Amino acid sequence: MLDLNTINDQLLTPDILIVRNKIRFAESPNNPELISLWLAQENYIQELIDCKNVRWQYCEEQFYLLLEVVVDEMLPKHWRQHCLNNIYQPLASLKNLSTSQKSEKRLRQLLTELSTSCRYVRATL
Repeated sequence: MLDLNTINDQLLTPDILIVRNKIRFAESPNNPELISLWLAQENYIQELIDCKNVRWQYCEEQFYLLLEVVVDEMLPKHWRQHCLNNIYQPLASLKNLSTSQKSEKRLRQLLTELSTSCRYVRATL
């Protein structure tokens, strides 16, 4: 069975990895389209993956990258807000992939984590 590391090695180009770092560390904070571009590229890659578990892992990875940006108070406020505005995309993908009570429970856990995290940084958003 393929795991996320195998998929990453086979499908992720160095360009996508560079974009991930640019998003995570706000290297282009005045370019919010970068987030949309990154999500579109990664969603295309996900369409090439037949395994739902790997696609789920991929969406969680997107979610956590955006969440890390949202809670990183050292990054520009507007960049963090852009990431928060786009975090629904991997969550929506996870909702579409959800086919069991276990996956529904995991999705609720992610939503709770997002809500809790946002409460902690609310004053800086």
